Amino acid sequence: DPTTPSQVGTFIYTDNDLYGYAHNVYVQDGYAYISYATDGFVVANVSNPTNPTLDGFYDTPGYAWGVHPGMNEVVYLTDSHTGLWIFQFTPPPPGVEEEDPNSDVRVSQPSLTHHPNPAKSSARISFSLPNRIQTRLGIYDLTGRQVQVLVDGVREAGSHSVVWDGRDGRGERVASGVYFVRLSAGDITATKKMILLK
Repeated sequence: DPTTPSQVGTFIYTDNDLYGYAHNVYVQDGYAYISYATDGFVVANVSNPTNPTLDGFYDTPGYAWGVHPGMNEVVYLTDSHTGLWIFQFTPPPPGVEEEDPNSDVRVSQPSLTHHPNPAKSSARISFSLPNRIQTRLGIYDLTGRQVQVLVDGVREAGSHSVVWDGRDGRGERVASGVYFVRLSAGDITATKKMILLK
């Protein structure tokens, strides 16, 4: 009834970026493909609209502006700073998703967040893992140079967090500017943009 719409569910994805917002969405076959401005390309499983869940993400370097799924599980995304991005998104087979009984975080795949952003001198970086896996968490500058390694080793399934104090591997304070937090868990990589202020 268009005269009395009612809300049945909400999906909010953020890495606590002050300028992050859902800009465009396309729904197909139970998935919402979202261009999420500074948070990039986000896929939400909306097959149960009362409980939408995160199924995939990729942080593009500029502003994710428009999104449209095509044939053969290919998704097209426009980024206002860098152009056209083409993704392959294969939905997981039904029944393979598991939750860690010791965690209140859905960990069907790795996730990565950080706050505050912009950060003043330090930031807390949180991530979740679907299983016990070799994990690497690092900070990189705009040129792709590694600035600091925060995690390098096997980590258990569930939620984890570390604090980056704004220093490089030599213990020296880095300059204000844009940095990238990169999580590598097995063959899956997630990247988030971070602004560091002094």
